[in-house]
Amino acid sequence: MVRLLLTLVVVVNMMSFAQSSSLSAGKIVSGIVLDSATASALPFANITLHSKSDSAFVTGASTDVEGEFELNNVTEGEYYLKISFVGYNTKFIPNLKINKSSQKIDLGKITLSKVTYELDAAEVVGEKVSEELHLDKKVINVSQNLNAQGGSALDVLQNQPSVRVDPDGTVYLRGSSNFTVYVNGKPYPLQGSDALKQISANTIENIELITNPSSKYDAEGSAGIININLKAQKDYSLSGILNLNSGTGDKYNADGTINYNHNGLSLNGGLDYRNNLFLNNQEIQRVSNLGSFTQLNQTNVSVRNKREQYAFRSGLDYTFNPQSSLGLTLGVGVVDIEGGLSTNVLKQQSGLSNYSYVKNKMEIPVKYVNTSLNYQYKFEPDVNDIYFEATYNYVDVPNDQVTEEYSSNENFNSITDLISKVSYSNGSKRNEGRAKLNYKHKLSEGTTIETGVQTNYSFRNLSAVNKIFDKNLNDYVVDYNLTNEFDLRNNVYAGFVSFTSQIAEFSYMIGLRGEYMDRLLDQKTLSQSYTFEKMDFFPSVNVSRKIDDHQLQLSYSRRINRPNENILNPFPFFSDPNISVSGNPKLKPEYIDAFEFNYQKMFGGVFFSAQTYYRKSKDSFTQTFSTDSTGKLNIIFNNYGNSDVYGAELSSSFSVADIFRFDPSVNLFQTHLDGLADGKAIVKDFFNWSARLNATVTITPDTRFMLSGNYMKFVDAQSESDPFMQISASLRQEFFNKAMSLTLQARNLFKASDMKFTTTGSNFSGKAFIRPEAPVFSLIFSYNFNNFKRTQRPNENIDIPTGL
Repeated sequence: MVRLLLTLVVVVNMMSFAQSSSLSAGKIVSGIVLDSATASALPFANITLHSKSDSAFVTGASTDVEGEFELNNVTEGEYYLKISFVGYNTKFIPNLKINKSSQKIDLGKITLSKVTYELDAAEVVGEKVSEELHLDKKVINVSQNLNAQGGSALDVLQNQPSVRVDPDGTVYLRGSSNFTVYVNGKPYPLQGSDALKQISANTIENIELITNPSSKYDAEGSAGIININLKAQKDYSLSGILNLNSGTGDKYNADGTINYNHNGLSLNGGLDYRNNLFLNNQEIQRVSNLGSFTQLNQTNVSVRNKREQYAFRSGLDYTFNPQSSLGLTLGVGVVDIEGGLSTNVLKQQSGLSNYSYVKNKMEIPVKYVNTSLNYQYKFEPDVNDIYFEATYNYVDVPNDQVTEEYSSNENFNSITDLISKVSYSNGSKRNEGRAKLNYKHKLSEGTTIETGVQTNYSFRNLSAVNKIFDKNLNDYVVDYNLTNEFDLRNNVYAGFVSFTSQIAEFSYMIGLRGEYMDRLLDQKTLSQSYTFEKMDFFPSVNVSRKIDDHQLQLSYSRRINRPNENILNPFPFFSDPNISVSGNPKLKPEYIDAFEFNYQKMFGGVFFSAQTYYRKSKDSFTQTFSTDSTGKLNIIFNNYGNSDVYGAELSSSFSVADIFRFDPSVNLFQTHLDGLADGKAIVKDFFNWSARLNATVTITPDTRFMLSGNYMKFVDAQSESDPFMQISASLRQEFFNKAMSLTLQARNLFKASDMKFTTTGSNFSGKAFIRPEAPVFSLIFSYNFNNFKRTQRPNENIDIPTGL
């Protein structure tokens, strides 16, 4: 791998030398685009150069994350420059003369002001659209979504058509549940829905959906990366924000953040508290063909989950001088989850009916710590720098569960004999982290090379004890069939090289990442070890072209989906009298080739974006369902074969009569499966879709109303849902020059979020009806002082190369 990286470095240096020679004949026009009110940079503003004589488009670019831009290869002549950005007034720089007097023309700072509409009795100030399409990501501006305020990151993403949340809390991004959660560009200690539920929406500036990351980032995650940028502040000496939220059904939330900045030192800290009760009811029916007889299992489940969490976060940034800076972060959290299931069970076979009542109690007191250190040194500002980062995460996830089953009468109102009682305790600990060292060098104007090495380490331990209550002994007896212990080591050693430049009107970035995976599952109970070692390479290509105000993007990347410890462990990690869930230690990683072609344009005042994608997967793995001879449903994970997913996300944003804004979008994708499920060959094609509409009414400059609707349907290898909706509404009133606000919110209106779906296997068929708590009303109070807002840290965000 080292030889390969060195070879690539030599090749790209030769390419850049040849290209820099060819660029010398043209002139360079540069500048920086800023917000006129805050003087903050405006990344991804559109810059186009036009001929003065006939307004013909000559060349274009977009500003980078620092608001800077460069136009290369500009020949002598007379031009004008057009600078535009969504939500801001377009600016023109006329009479731009290019002559022989200078090789580079620096236009300096160019300020844009937000669009303002004058009405009879109100003033409406233009804002960012709810989502923005950048080169390799979609940016969701959380502040624009009133229905997410007071909730979590999961509530924000549920309004995105590319995101689906199952009744069990599993989150899917473009049909895949495998993605990586970052916070401020760093891996979060919790993942999946656990991470998204933990982070308060009020503390989020924006969320980036990076569905086709470049080779600079971990190849893990078939669907890509969800990067959550938290609010921070560097423009004022002291600032902060406080949010309080109270909702029906025992839902209480509070969070606060404060920042202090002085002479290059920036300190920030925050506290989050969340105490929420979630309820839903489920009706499940399963018919199993067990050879000589048929069995009917019919259950009515009442779910009651309480989630209480405390989190503290702090950070320090210190700039020693223009060349060097240091950053430290620390996060500590406790998440106490109490779950309960009350289940009425009817079993019928051979004309006989059996009624029982199952009670399940679960406690999961999670504790976690995450910390990071980063240091940047600029050898020569804006030319070359080195960046070092180290992170460490510790997560303790104990799980105590007691399941009791009793006989009952047909009305389930008379509980009699104890049939079974099981106690399950699971102690799970994770120690994870990464260290990376990146070097970036600007070889010439518009040409940059970046390379780096990285180590990801992960050590996880599980110790599970399953006990069955013996009525004769009046005590628990260890059940060794479900008691087990294992250790998992999953380390990844990586290196990458990335090259960014331009050819004619095309900007491009190419890269290659190498990763060596070293996995060892030590199943202590079975006295067996399962190893997996493999070296893989992950290329990526990003190409961009701007034609006036049209933007075209094409990208390719190779990804990997590595199974986690739960779905590798052959012992059941959940079991009750009706369902058992276990893993498979022989699971192989899933490999994904992902392609995207994207387009965006402003048609007058209408923003339009089209993102098309194709994802080809090899050795995909998922859970498969089967029933045993007793009618018990067994869920296990298997590599079922290959899959192809291709689809399109279409979104828009536009205003009507100045005070009405609409943000519609739709996600359509087709899936082709070719493999095995429950031991049965499956060749299946199915179509999934979802649609979303946010409608915002600006009643006055300080009063806004938003109505959101999300309509979806999903299909997979063994399940299919009926279409269902999620409807929410919010009314927000701001006071004291927007320093304080009150928001009244309603979620799950009209009980439209009720779900119905069917599941089939080789010897069973089932259907389910799930009704979540509805409606839920909340009142949110927010107060900020000193105009609290976020300003980007260097290297904190997912990078977008200059000129792309």
